[in-house]
Amino acid sequence: MMKINMQFIALALALLFLNVNGASAQDRSYEGTIRIEPVRLEQSGEFLHIDLDVIMDDVKVKSARGVDFIPQLISSTTTRDLPRISIKGRNEYLAYERRLSVMSRKQKDSYRLPYLVEKNYKKKSGVLQYRYALPYEPWMADARLNVQRDECGCGESTLMNVEYAFDKVTLERMLVPYVVTPYLSYVEPMGGRDKES
Repeated sequence: MMKINMQFIALALALLFLNVNGASAQDRSYEGTIRIEPVRLEQSGEFLHIDLDVIMDDVKVKSARGVDFIPQLISSTTTRDLPRISIKGRNEYLAYERRLSVMSRKQKDSYRLPYLVEKNYKKKSGVLQYRYALPYEPWMADARLNVQRDECGCGESTLMNVEYAFDKVTLERMLVPYVVTPYLSYVEPMGGRDKES
């Protein structure tokens, strides 16, 4: 009897494992390929410039689904999420518009608008450009840039894939102008002539 129970448990676990793997393969929110192409992570003057290209090849997002790309600046002391790029299927895009239209003024004031929301109803190829600048802060000097890919729509970072875009910020070379600073010094006159003679 014990042997039959163990075989049943082993069979149930094997079927469960196969179903989970099959479901995760079918659970992608889109067909085709989307890749992130890093362009620039550079401090220039008082701003940090983040430029990325999202390259889509025959992408069709499922109607009730979407995928978000969330650029994230990470240093040893600070992590900052930047505005996201969202690619939404037909029904998901309509639901997004409805949510925006019924928001109260207070909700709209606290809502972080995405950088871009792209409707995707049919297969599409092309490039979505992300060009963003924010005020430069000292902690950004040793920051790297990751891009989180959220396909579940849950916002749960542990379930997101992370793509590494840049290892470090390119810092602007600051040319310090040469400034002549005069110093006054007192030099005692050499003896030789007397005032009285």
